[in-house]
Amino acid sequence: ESTLSDDSTPPSSSPKIPSGPRQETKCSYPYHTLSQSSDEFLDEPLPTIHHWTSQQVGQWLHSLNLEQYAAEFAARQVDGPQLLQLDGSKLKSLGLSSSHDRALVKRKVKELAAAAEKERKAQEKAARQREKLRRREQEAKKS
Repeated sequence: ESTLSDDSTPPSSSPKIPSGPRQETKCSYPYHTLSQSSDEFLDEPLPTIHHWTSQQVGQWLHSLNLEQYAAEFAARQVDGPQLLQLDGSKLKSLGLSSSHDRALVKRKVKELAAAAEKERKAQEKAARQREKLRRREQEAKKS
């Protein structure tokens, strides 16, 4: 019963606890793309992997339950563009001695890169459509 009444306590009593289940919050963040943003991120779309900071890479590692590697990635300031360039030997040098963990990271990076590319193409298509519409509107004003 006390957990239900906690909703009325001031936010300052739990400043860093996200609303909702922690695992859900932790896992959903890195996988959002601009077209999948939740209400929380509507005004400020999340960056694609190409624009991730080293802190976001650390959050992503946590979301994959690979937090044991986050400190080394942070120490070497691995950001999104660098993450995209990591191969097996570079991952080993970052402490990923497990072939399973390396394979997981490589697979997830590949998925993120594909999602970023898909998003880029969608943005380009939307820009072309806006430009086409703008031209049509200008043509309509001339006649």
